[in-house]
Amino acid sequence: MHLTEQDVALDPTQRLSVRKALAQLTGNKPASPRESRSWFQLFCYVADVLAEYQTNLELQMARDTSNLQARKDIENFEDEILSQLLSVRVQLMSIYLSSPWQTSMHPDDRGRLRRDFNRRLATSQSALTSLQLEENAMIRKYREFSQSARTIFLGREVPLSIAVGKLSDRSEVIREQAYQAYWNFVRDHKEKFKGIFLELAANRNAQAKIAGTNGYEDFVYLDMGRIDFDPQASRNLCQHIMTHIVPIISRLSERQQKHFEAPRSKKVSPWNARVWQRHFPQSAPSHGDRKRFISSFRESVGSLHPAFLSCFDAMQSSESFDLFPRENKAPGAFCAMRPVSGIPFVFGNFSVSLKDLFTVFHEFGHAVHGHCSSAIENSLLRSPGIEFCEFVSTTFEFLSHDVLGTFWDSETDADDAARFHLFHSLAFLPFAAQIDEWQRQVYKTPDQAENIWSNLNEMYRPYLDWSQDTDNSIPSQSLGWCSRPHVFTSPFYYIDYAIAQIGAWQIYGKTRKGAPNREESIAKFVATLGLGGQRSTLELFEAAGCDNPFLGSTVAKVAMIIEETFADF
Repeated sequence: MHLTEQDVALDPTQRLSVRKALAQLTGNKPASPRESRSWFQLFCYVADVLAEYQTNLELQMARDTSNLQARKDIENFEDEILSQLLSVRVQLMSIYLSSPWQTSMHPDDRGRLRRDFNRRLATSQSALTSLQLEENAMIRKYREFSQSARTIFLGREVPLSIAVGKLSDRSEVIREQAYQAYWNFVRDHKEKFKGIFLELAANRNAQAKIAGTNGYEDFVYLDMGRIDFDPQASRNLCQHIMTHIVPIISRLSERQQKHFEAPRSKKVSPWNARVWQRHFPQSAPSHGDRKRFISSFRESVGSLHPAFLSCFDAMQSSESFDLFPRENKAPGAFCAMRPVSGIPFVFGNFSVSLKDLFTVFHEFGHAVHGHCSSAIENSLLRSPGIEFCEFVSTTFEFLSHDVLGTFWDSETDADDAARFHLFHSLAFLPFAAQIDEWQRQVYKTPDQAENIWSNLNEMYRPYLDWSQDTDNSIPSQSLGWCSRPHVFTSPFYYIDYAIAQIGAWQIYGKTRKGAPNREESIAKFVATLGLGGQRSTLELFEAAGCDNPFLGSTVAKVAMIIEETFADF
């Protein structure tokens, strides 16, 4: 057997073509090193083609939510194509694991694929296929609901995303009204939110039961391929954040309050949670002009590193940016990887605002990361774990501080933008830990979702004033989990943002103005972008110049960097 991509000529739109490709893989167990290499290359080719096709379908739907044909194509893909792949995935992994020729299939990966496949077998049973397809349908239902969400803001009906965007406005009055508008929508639709989540929780717990794991958290860690850390490591990190980071924010909140126009209590109002009022640039980046913003962004990433500029130009020439709002466009922002073309796609609804600027850097960080690792021969090892991907993109936000002068004429405005970002990032850390802890508890008692969230508020964000929730007219205190789509679409993903922040703050400490060996530290970080997933999570963090992000000693060091940073705020 010596199979090639040409022998299969896979057409991902045709069920029979996919069936033929999968039959080639499952019906011809490789019997020699040469055949094994050919088999693995075909295996990666089929996986990449199907992944890119699915990504492009999802992009079509996100770019135009009124596109009924795109919605039909996604459903057909899941019913006719993805279902075939799910039905043979155990067989494919077993062929790989049973082969004595793994070292001939691809360059030495230190056994990472073997460990990954061994863990994923538990979540790949054929008995799970129908439940997982059903879960996908539920997630689509949530997305359709959230994408069509509208609320009353400043006297007119607008997409919910408009109100969300104003939560970082420089005006406290606007922030409060945006907050009220957002939570009015949640209040009016809370039964819908709760109903979708309860259906998902029942489905996911059923999957965990069939797989024989100790609860859904253990199941999803296996399903995500987390071979480098376990749920206990995440629990430890949440505890370290509560021990070392929450007290800092509590102390800072007393100073933070002094800059608001009319503090209502000794605690901070929720709409002010991530804002240090005195640090707002006087104007929007690039004066709010979209063309100037794109030009400034290109100049800024080119100043950071030549590799970043080449990625930007490749994406721009292939029309792989869709950054600004328009009618019928899905809300949110993300970067999609496309393994066949090698060109990432950045999607967003950016209004050229202060917060949006850092989100663009974040998503572009994902794009550069994927671009730099796209040349790795073993396509299954091009992407590391999500936690390291988020670390890279979060670090891009911090590195942007060096080039903010590209977006503002005033050095004072650029400095204020950097300070805004520093506090915004710090205040996010407890929330990321809270989301993870909430999920850990709620899958055991889904009907207690609201009570669990309310109790965790007091633990992770004791510096916030929830008094406006006393009559449950604005239910942010109990339904804060509804504000993050990851709860519905990507369970147990959120801890990755906390891990990322702990790493990114370490890089910031090494690369901020005046830091010794600053250029060397930046170069060390950039060099890790080409490693992809060929090393473990901790090895990748070490290569980037970071200590183990799960350790209390590391979080304590980050706390010291934070204390130094905010000493003169």
